[in-house]
Amino acid sequence: MNAPASSSSLLPDLGARLRAVITTLPEAAVADLPHGAAKELGRFVAGTETLR
Repeated sequence: MNAPASSSSLLPDLGARLRAVITTLPEAAVADLPHGAAKELGRFVAGTETLR
C-alpha cells in the first residue's frame, strides 16, 4: 500500500493485481490487521485510494 507512485508507471497492472489479492484475503486475516488497515484496504479496492 505504501509503494511509490512511480511504481504504477513501471508496473501498470500492479494496482489490479493488488486488488485481486486483497479481495481474496480471508476475513480472519483482515481482522488481524493493525487499526485502520482494513479500512485503508477497502478504499484501495474501491479505487478511491491509489498507491502512494
